[in-house]
Amino acid sequence: MPPSFAITELLIVLTAAFCFLKLRKDYPFAAIGISLFGLAALIGVYRFLSGEVDQLASIHKYISQAGALLGLLLITIEIILAQALSAQKPAIKKSGYVIIITSLFFVNIFQSYILPAYIISSLASIILAYRLAGPNKGKKLFYIFLMSIMPLNLILVRNSELLNQVISWHIFHILVAAWIYGIYYMLDTTKPRINSLPK
Repeated sequence: MPPSFAITELLIVLTAAFCFLKLRKDYPFAAIGISLFGLAALIGVYRFLSGEVDQLASIHKYISQAGALLGLLLITIEIILAQALSAQKPAIKKSGYVIIITSLFFVNIFQSYILPAYIISSLASIILAYRLAGPNKGKKLFYIFLMSIMPLNLILVRNSELLNQVISWHIFHILVAAWIYGIYYMLDTTKPRINSLPK
C-alpha cells in the first residue's frame, strides 16, 4: 500500500477532529463515536508514513472495524436522544451505556462478525435518521442517503473490482470523511433538540 494513502486518511482525521470539537458539548455520544473513526484514521496515517505497513496491518484493521461499529452505535444513540422526550433521555442514556459495554465484549470475542453487525446497525440508523427528519420529505431523503453512505462504501467501494486498489481506497477514505461531516451537519441542524416524538 502506497504512502499516498496517508493523505486521505489525514482528511478523515481532520474532519473527525473538527466535528468532535463542534459536537462535544451538545452531542457527546456522537462526538466520541466520530473520534473513534478519527483514531483509526490516525493510526492509518502513521502506518503509511512510517513504512510499517505490514507490521501495523492487524491493529489498524481491528481498530478500524471495532471503532467503526462502536462509533456508529454511539452516533445512533445520539440520533435516538435527539428524538426523545426529556423524561425519556436518562433511560436511553443508561441503555446506551449498556449497549456500548456489551459491544466492547462483542468486538473482542466475535471479531469475524463485526462487519455484519455494522451493516445491521447501519440499517437501524437509516430508519432512525428517517424519523429524525420529521415531516420534511427532502430531509428524509437526504438523511436516508447520508446514513446509507457507509454501508454502501464498505460493500461497493472499498474492494471494488471496477477500480484499482489505490483509487478505491482513496475514494473510500473521502466518503468516510464526507459521511462524518454529514453526521455533524445532521445533528447540528437538529438543534435545539425536539421535545416531542415524530409521528
